[in-house]
Amino acid sequence: MFSVWVDSSPPVITLVSPSEGAFVSPTDSIILQVEDACFASVEWSLWGETRTSIYSDVSISLLGSPGDGYFSVPVTATDLAGNSASSVFVFALDSSKPEVSVLGIDSGDALLPGTILEVLVEDAFLSTVEWTWDAAGYSTLSSPYAIDTSDIVAGWQLIQVKAYDPSGKVGWANLSVYFDINAPSVSVQSGSSITSGEPFVVSVLVTDDYCVDLVELSYELVDGTFATVPMALEGMFYMYSLSPDLLWDNMTICVTASDTVGNTAQSASLVLDLMESPPADDGEEDDGGVGANESSMPWMYLGAAAAAGASLLILVLYLRRRAGDEPGTRPRGAAPVKVQSSAHSHPARSTGTVPKPSAGPGSPRVTRGLEFVEKR
Repeated sequence: MFSVWVDSSPPVITLVSPSEGAFVSPTDSIILQVEDACFASVEWSLWGETRTSIYSDVSISLLGSPGDGYFSVPVTATDLAGNSASSVFVFALDSSKPEVSVLGIDSGDALLPGTILEVLVEDAFLSTVEWTWDAAGYSTLSSPYAIDTSDIVAGWQLIQVKAYDPSGKVGWANLSVYFDINAPSVSVQSGSSITSGEPFVVSVLVTDDYCVDLVELSYELVDGTFATVPMALEGMFYMYSLSPDLLWDNMTICVTASDTVGNTAQSASLVLDLMESPPADDGEEDDGGVGANESSMPWMYLGAAAAAGASLLILVLYLRRRAGDEPGTRPRGAAPVKVQSSAHSHPARSTGTVPKPSAGPGSPRVTRGLEFVEKR
């Protein structure tokens, strides 16, 4: 005698943990249990991969997930009689906190109050986004997320944006931003006089409470229009050299400076006066003035005196030698001549008995010191 047991009941699949629809992370596992007196096997699929187990207690690892989001796990259990049961469990994989960024600006940058800031938030399960400046109280943002900075006080301020997801993860962005309402200060250091034929260098001191972005020189053309060129920073000053062919009398120049947020300031217009080229310095004494070689004047006087003395000595020796010549050498009717010394006036003396003849017509001029004596 024998008996036959008829099994018509399918297996029972139970989700042990986590609960269906719960948020899970890659480090979590899905725990299943299959109940059946004649259990045979259980099969499940996850992210395109199917696996089978002959054990009724199943642990499914979530490592290797393709990314955050909702996913489902189909499960089928079979007993020895061929009865089967199937279930599908859905979960939410949340492995990271929300990513928050403020577009078009970095910490340390400057802004004009009233600038609209666009906020980008990325998360598979985003729930709330809020912001504040200097912890003055958080305000909730709605999609599309944007911040109006009209009420922010000028100066350095801290902007903070926070984003939350349902699993409790929080992402944020902190930015230290300078709200700039002041225009640069512009001071032209160059004079207003231009010299014909020479370039004119425009020198400008520009300062700003945050950062100078651009400095430009505008100069008037002869037709009344203006040309504009950028100026280059050299040391502490912004410089530009106008070539001589661009310069003309009573032309106008001005300088414009702007900071990084667009605040702009302009210098007062400067009218340039044309001057003729200054006379070259030849080193000689000008009327009522002193020449470039003033320090050499004493030596010039000493040199002139020495030259005069040498000339006088040569003349005296010459006269004495002629006085010692033979009497027959003097022309008839020639009268003796007196020689005047620049230092003392006395008759010239001769070593001979015959007076020295005078020079004939056309004799050269003789320089004596600073005077000229002509022999007759």
